[in-house]
Amino acid sequence: MRYRVRHTTTYTYDEDVTDSYGIAHVTPRELPWQRVGAHEVVNPEKQFGERFASRIVHDRIRGEMPLGAGVLLSEVEAPDSFLGRSLADLRLPRAFGVTVVAVRRHSDGEVLLPDADTTLEKGDV
Repeated sequence: MRYRVRHTTTYTYDEDVTDSYGIAHVTPRELPWQRVGAHEVVNPEKQFGERFASRIVHDRIRGEMPLGAGVLLSEVEAPDSFLGRSLADLRLPRAFGVTVVAVRRHSDGEVLLPDADTTLEKGDV
C-alpha cells in the first residue's frame, strides 16, 4: 500500500518577501511495515552562507562544525595576545565560555590533547 502526503502552508505578509530560509523537521511514525527514511530537510546554501559570513567577520576562524544544541566546534587561529601563555593562565572557559579540546601546532602539524599547562605558540590552531 502506498500513501502520498501533500501539505501546503500559506503565509501572508504586509510586504514582499525577497529571501526566505526554512528547515522542516518531519518525523514519520515507525510502523512494522514502514521504514522511516530522511526526516530533516537541509538548506546547504544557508549553512554555507552562515559559515562564510562567520569567517569574514572573524578572520581567525578556519572552520566550524555544529555538534548539537548550543555546541559549536570551531577551528580558530590563536590570537597574538594568547601566545606564550598557558590555557590555565588564559582562563578561556571563564572569560569566553570556550573550552579548548585540541591544539594543532603550526610548526609540525602535531595535534595535542591539551591540559591546563599547554602553552600556545604562533600559528597554532
